[in-house]
Parts: sequence; C-alpha cells; structure tokens
Amino acid sequence: MNATPFRFSIIVPTYNRRNILLDTVASIAATDRPWPCELIVVVDGSTDGTVEALRGLALPLPLKVIDQANQGAAAARNAGAAAASGQFLLFLDDDMTVEPDLIIQHERTLLAGADAVVGHIRIDERSPVNILTRGVERWAAERRQRLDLSGGQLGVEDFLTGQLSVRAEWFTRIRGFDGLLTAEGTFGGEDTDLVYRLLQEGTRLRFSPRAVSYQRYVVTAAQNIRQWAQAGRSDALLSRKHPGLGAVLDRGHRGRTLDGRLTKALSMLPPTPFRAVVDRVVARVDRGRMDFATEFLFAKLRDIAYWGGARAHGGLVRHSGSGVRVLAYHAIEDIDDPHIAPYSVGPELFERQIEALREAGCTFIDGDDLLEHLDGRPLKPRSVLLTFDDAYESVLTTAAPLLEKHGIPAIVCAVSDEIGGYNAWDVARGAAKLQLLTADQLGCLRRTGWEVASHTRRHAHLTTLPDAELRADLAESRHAVGRLGLGTPRFLAYPHGEHDRRVRSRVRAAGYSAAFALTTTVREPGPATRFALPRVEVRQDTTPAALLRELADPYTLSPRDLVRRELLGLAGSVLARVRTLHPDGATAMTPSTGTGIWCCDFDLAGDATSSMVPPRDEVAMRVLIRLHGEPLGYVTLARTGMPRDIDQIRDAAWRELGRPLVAHLIEEGAPIPEEAERSGWRAPAPTRTCPNHVAADDLVSVVVCTRNRSESLPACLDRLAAVSYPSVEFVIVDNAPSDDSTRALVEKYAAADRRFRYVREPRPGLSRARNAGLAAARGRYVAYTDDDVAVDSRWIHGLVRGFQRRPDVACVTGLVCTAAISNGSEAYFDARLASWSTRCEPQFFDLSMRDEYGVLYPFSAGIFGTGASFAFDRQRLVRIGGFDEALGAGTLTRGGEDLDIFVRVLLDGGAIAYEPSAVVWHHHRADEQSLLKQMYGYGTGLTAYLMKLLMNNATRNQLLMRVPAGVVKIARIRTQTNKRLNDTIAPPSGAMRREFAGYLAGPVLYLRARRAVGS
Repeated sequence: MNATPFRFSIIVPTYNRRNILLDTVASIAATDRPWPCELIVVVDGSTDGTVEALRGLALPLPLKVIDQANQGAAAARNAGAAAASGQFLLFLDDDMTVEPDLIIQHERTLLAGADAVVGHIRIDERSPVNILTRGVERWAAERRQRLDLSGGQLGVEDFLTGQLSVRAEWFTRIRGFDGLLTAEGTFGGEDTDLVYRLLQEGTRLRFSPRAVSYQRYVVTAAQNIRQWAQAGRSDALLSRKHPGLGAVLDRGHRGRTLDGRLTKALSMLPPTPFRAVVDRVVARVDRGRMDFATEFLFAKLRDIAYWGGARAHGGLVRHSGSGVRVLAYHAIEDIDDPHIAPYSVGPELFERQIEALREAGCTFIDGDDLLEHLDGRPLKPRSVLLTFDDAYESVLTTAAPLLEKHGIPAIVCAVSDEIGGYNAWDVARGAAKLQLLTADQLGCLRRTGWEVASHTRRHAHLTTLPDAELRADLAESRHAVGRLGLGTPRFLAYPHGEHDRRVRSRVRAAGYSAAFALTTTVREPGPATRFALPRVEVRQDTTPAALLRELADPYTLSPRDLVRRELLGLAGSVLARVRTLHPDGATAMTPSTGTGIWCCDFDLAGDATSSMVPPRDEVAMRVLIRLHGEPLGYVTLARTGMPRDIDQIRDAAWRELGRPLVAHLIEEGAPIPEEAERSGWRAPAPTRTCPNHVAADDLVSVVVCTRNRSESLPACLDRLAAVSYPSVEFVIVDNAPSDDSTRALVEKYAAADRRFRYVREPRPGLSRARNAGLAAARGRYVAYTDDDVAVDSRWIHGLVRGFQRRPDVACVTGLVCTAAISNGSEAYFDARLASWSTRCEPQFFDLSMRDEYGVLYPFSAGIFGTGASFAFDRQRLVRIGGFDEALGAGTLTRGGEDLDIFVRVLLDGGAIAYEPSAVVWHHHRADEQSLLKQMYGYGTGLTAYLMKLLMNNATRNQLLMRVPAGVVKIARIRTQTNKRLNDTIAPPSGAMRREFAGYLAGPVLYLRARRAVGS
C-alpha cells in the first residue's frame, strides 16, 4: 500500500458490462464525499470498449483504470487494492448504483469500531422482474431483518462483496482475496473465504442498514445455473482450505437432509436425460414466469448444479467439526477423600495438562467467543474453554496464577447460596468440607478476566425439583450473583450434569444465554445444543495424553440414555402442570400472593419505569426495554421493588437485547459504549439521526369507538390528550348509547382541547362506528384504537413512521402490550394472543410474500396486527369501502372486521407495515366470564370472516386450498398457548372449548348478520 491521502478507495472490478458500469460510475460520482476519495476500476479482460469509455470520462474524483487479462473477480479486487491509497477500501460490484450517502454511512459504522462493513442491497427497478430478482431481494430483506436483530454482527453466511468496506491495514494483513477461488473467471467463494479469515483474526464485522445500493440484476437463468455449479467448485476448495467450514457450507445447502441427499444423487446422473426439462424451465424463468412449479423446479436445478460442481472437485469435506471443546474442572488441589478426590486435579497435574494443551496448539477462548460461536461465527480449530464448577478456593490460589501467566481466560461456576461457605451438598453425603470462594475473591478473579457463571442456588438435582422451586432456584441464583457485583451470569452449569427437556426450557426462560452439561449426544458445542453444551470432565486420573485423546474424540451419550432422560423430563413437565390444580381437580384461577407479573416499560435514556397498573406484591416483572422510544424487546426479571431493579434492567438490556441496542446506536451514529462502560449505562438524548425520529406534519385523525363506558373512558382520553404528535384530531364515536353521559364527557374534553370531537352513531356495531369515524375524519391518515387501550405519547409518530417506510404502505399496525398479568384470565389472554404483544421488529406484508409467511398467507389470522391499534391511508380505506358492517363487535359475528380489512388492503395491492414503535397498552379481560365471552367472539369472528372469503368467487379457491393447513394450525393452538403460560398461573377452564364453539357458530352467524345489514 502507498501513503493514505484518501479516506476511501472505491474499487470496482468489471467484465464486459460497459453500459451498466457507466451507470455505476455515475452514481459513485454523485455521492456525498466530505473528504478526498479515489475511484479505481479494474477491467478484467473486457472486450466491449470499457477501457476507452472510462478514459473518456470527466469525474469529480480521481479515477484510475487498470486493464488486465481475465483472472476472475478476486484477482481483480486484489489488483485494485494494490493500487489503492485509501484508509478504507470500498468494494462495489459493477452492477451496483448507490445512494448519495452510501460512503458516509460506511464511514460512520467504521468509525464506530467496525473493521469491515456490509451494506443493504436492493434490486434496481430496471432489472427484469423474475424469480431471480425476487429471490435476491427476498434474501437481502431477510438478511437485513436478521442482522437488525443481531446488532449488525455478520457471520459467514451473511457476507457478499457486492458492497463491502474494509480497513486497508486489515485487508493487507490477511493478504486480500484468494484468487484461486475465482481463477479463470469462475464464480463464488472468495467472499466467504475473506470473511472467514477476518473472523479468525478477531475483527469486528458489521452491517449498515442505511448504506444502500441497488443491483442491476441482468443474469439469465442459464447463467445463474452455471454460477451455482461454479459456487459448488469454490465451496469444495473452501472446505479443504478451512477445516470445519465444510460442515457449515453443507448445512447451508441442506446436504444432510433427505431432500439434500436426493439432490446429491440426482447430480451424479448424466445431464442428457434432463436437457429438455432444463431448457423448458430456463425459458419460463427468462420469460418472467413465477408460479410455484417453475420456482420449485428451478431451485432444484440450481441445487443439482451446485452439488455437481462440488462433486467434480472432490465434494465438500465435512470435518468432524470445528474442534471447539469445553473442559469441566472442579477443585485444583490434592484431596484425600473418596467422595471428592476423583473429581479433583492436583496442582502439578493441572500444570502439565495446561502445558499439553498449549503444545497441541489449542486456542483458549472466553465466554464471549463461545456465545458468538453459538450465533454462527467460526472459531479457530482446537479452541478450548476452561470452566471450574463449584468455585473452590483452590481455583483462586492454584489455577488462577498459572492461567494468568499464560493469558488464559476461564469461567468459574458458583453456587450462589454457598458463596463464601463450603460444599454443603457433598458434606451431606459424608464428604470432606472444602472452602468455597467469597464474593471478594470471585470479584478478584473477575477483575483478571474471569467470568462468573451460575451453578444454581444449592447444587440441587434440578430434574427432581417441583416446577415452582426450579424456576425460583434458576432466577434467584442468577440475580444473587449479579447483586454481589459479579455481573449477571450469562451461563449456567447443571449440577451433576443433570438436565432434561423441562429444565432446559426453564433455564432459557430464566434469561441465561447458554448452559453447560457434561456428556451429551454431541461432541462439541453448537447452536442446536445451546442449553446443553457438552463438556469434557477432567478428573484426578486424566493424564495429559488422555486429555488430548478425549478432546479429539469425546465420549457421547448413548441413544438409550437419551430416550430415558427425555421421557423422564416429559413426565416431569406433566407433573408440573398437574401441580397447578387444586386437590379436587379444579384449576386455580386466582394466583397466590406474588405470582402475578408486573408489566412495565423502561427507556434506557431515562431513570424510571412506567406502567399502566401500579406494582403490588409481584415478585416478577416483564419489562419492555426501549431506546429513545423504540422497543428493543422484553426481559422478564425478578422484582424486589428496590432501586436495584433499575440496575438489573439496564444490565439485562445489554445482556439479552444487546444486538438490537447496538443496531439502533449504529443507525443513529451514536457511540457504542465499551464492555466496561455498560454497567449502569444511561443512553444519551436522541438526535435528529435517531431511527425513531419522525419528521411529519400530515394530519392524523384518531377514531375511538365507545359504548356506555363513560366511567372508564377518561383514562383513554387522558392518554390521547398526552400524545406529542403535532397535527392530530380525536374523533370519539358514541355507538348506540343508552344515555348522554359520553356526549357530556367528550364535550367537556373538547372545551379544554379543541382536538376532540364527538360523533354519534345510532346503529349498534363496531364496524358502523368505525365507518362513522371514517366519514367524519379529515386527516390524511385515520388511526383506530379501542376505549380500553392506553396509547403511548409517541403512538402516532410510530404509525406515521410505518407509512414512511415504504411508499405502497396502506395500513400500519402496532405493538399492543399487555397492561397487567395478575390472574389466570389475563395470563391466558396474554399467552393466546402473543402475536399482539411480543414482536419488536418491523415487518412488511404484501401479496408477494407467501413464501415468507407460510401456506396460509395472506389469510393468516393474527400475523398482521389487531384492531386495537391500526391506521390507514384514509383515501385508500374509503376506496375499498371501509369496514364490513356484518362483522365486528356489536353484531351477531362479534368480530372478524380487522381480519377482513387486512386482507382487503392486500388484495387491493396495498402493503401492511407492522411498526413496533407505535405502542399501546391493552387491559385484558380480568374475570373468567368476560374472558370466555371474548374467546367465543374471537372464534365466531374468525370463521365469519372465512365464510365471507368462501362466498367470494375471487378468494374461494385460494381459501379451499389452505383448509388442511388451517385445520392443523387450529389443532396446535392449545399446545402453543400452554407453552407460553407461566406454570404458576393455571389457564381458565373451558377457554379453548368456548373458542372452538365460536368456530362452529361463525359461518351461520355471518349469513344472519349479512341479512340484518341488508348485504
């Protein structure tokens, strides 16, 4: 590399794409560049006049043109990098046009600490519309959604070089792209290889969603199939170059599934018999056909080409794994006790074991490395994590000095009730008493780089504990360690290595990030075993040679033992549910003291929680974590009612929601605090670049429909009056009232606040009331909420943000949070309608997304949102006829009007945006009779809406095709709901039966309702 007079060197390799390249160069020339940049175009053997066209350009930034014989994309990028003088290298494909702020967005993420950055790719509107372009756009959208959740952390499968920036010194250090992977112009593999090597070096790779480029995708179907064959060749080479990567690549192409094995078999057949099929499918794709059969067959042909390319170059080499191992130690001292001695390791033997590991080339990792590996990031072969169960004093006095000498990190797993005490669980069976580490001693370890994990409260046999006791043990041990200033544990180590399905589920629910077992059915940690990570137990008789042998080939659990363990766990789950019954068999509807869950929210830029219902004696709290008003997600924590609750909320935000938190900070351009700065971290005030900032002044009409609720209505109106959106009107529709109390109330509010208006709709029915509100509305957008809902002060900002996300959005729904869970009725409703209140990531829905949302789409119930919080483009809603007055509360059908309007918006060509920043709080039915009545109404509303679709010629056949899948989904409702329920609060008796009774009655009720309204 030369000196660095430029901030960015923009490198574009190209081959025979002169006209498309010139569009790319023009868009680069139009970018905002507050600092010097250079453009380097590497012409890789083009014969279409590209060099002459480039040299004739007059650009506002320096241009270098490198003309070389065709060597492939990797070699071309390396040639551009060798000629570059920039601090950062920005690689762009020759078919990418870019947004004006693309370079600024890359610089912002790099300066926030990233070493390499990938931006968001969309399809250029000039590209042909076909299966290929739709697939690219779908992949990019799914990647963006996934990376938004991960805080922008990239893994091997997320990396493409179509738009990539990297620090020049890192590119030089890893020696750039591997030109052998794309030699002779072949396609694929060089980007995966580059990111794998960057990750191996410990670099920080990040995604920048606001760095947007548009791909002019003009690849034919035949070219695409050839690219997949070349990608198979490249992956075969990669699997040999990087041990362990072959398994990742094989899994990405489903090589071990039944479908994958069949595809591999087909790839070994001669191509001649399939030529006619290939030609026909290719022709259909190039003509823009996007039916299911064409898409399915084309995908199969590409898979066959991939595996054929891989097989022609030796196939993918699946090594036994990445070689990651976790070691389980206990005491590091010589002990003369028959109970404990077998599990201890003497100081001299321990030193020899560590030396053997070092000489074998092992890389010692910490908890961060392991969690990133579980999230899909590769680790170096022979990576080893040391763990020490029970937290014996000898760990500090003997193990720690040796490990510190060699810079080796470790995790110590403490039994929280015995910190500073002794091994009471062993003493109870006649063993010798050994001193355990005190809190100060654990703190000393932590300051030298150790991590403190939980080994539960009392070292109990978890699989034998009653469910309530198990939950309490897991939660309290975690919080107890955190309260001692030792950090809230991310890991739990199962005492005695014992766990089952129920225990693993409760560990996950308690908020742990992963859990250590001992011997399992697998040899190494991976995403599928996150809560049963296998460890190699090191014992008194484990020689260094034996340790290395066991690391190479760990013991695994037999299938018989696995079945036995899981059956016992299933039985434990059943017994736990039985224990929620009264002795006479009736379900316990009213929870005992402290079993409710307090629902609240907390903004990381603030200092206090807020809630709709004041806390009482709850010992748990569900907290909606927000940053500058934007929901990041939920955490469920133990509640003490003390100021330390705020500290544990802040810690939990980083621990459990760190990825969306970091993504928000990156998008806002705000600094990301270092690990040591995160304890007690308070977010700075939002800036104008905050992703939740909404600049708009379009009038929004908010419609609230109510009937005979004048006593409870003020709570709703007070929340509306507090909204901060500058241009809004509130239309309160009094639906068939029995008196004038609501009129008097609204007129009182209107006298003090001119934004309020009163409208009377004499005919009963929610849809009629909503249509009356629509007729009275004057805003560009009309929003609806219910009178038992409390809106957030920035609710309307969130709805408008949803409309601004895409120009085709006709409807926006929002996050409907549960206001309280104090008894079985509220708990059941919260679990049954979880899709209302749990999603904290934006989503879009349009008619092109069936593959993303399943076979029931777009007739799926519940995925779009709910009528408790939604808004429409007013003119669009008027054009499609408003709400169906035969559906909804107040009619015979009792519901279904929101499901109906969602589908009609989609069929009209509009899109629906789910916008979690549009927050409201809903008070669920608090008594059993009200809940049962509501669930019956949900049942009648659903099948009434389906009856309407069945009566419509345009939707009848589509609906009938989905009936089998719909029956399966309904059959799963009970199981899915019960899984979400807290076992300490039993569901109300008969709720599911009432809902199913509603399903049966709905079609008949819809026909009667249609006659009643004259449809």
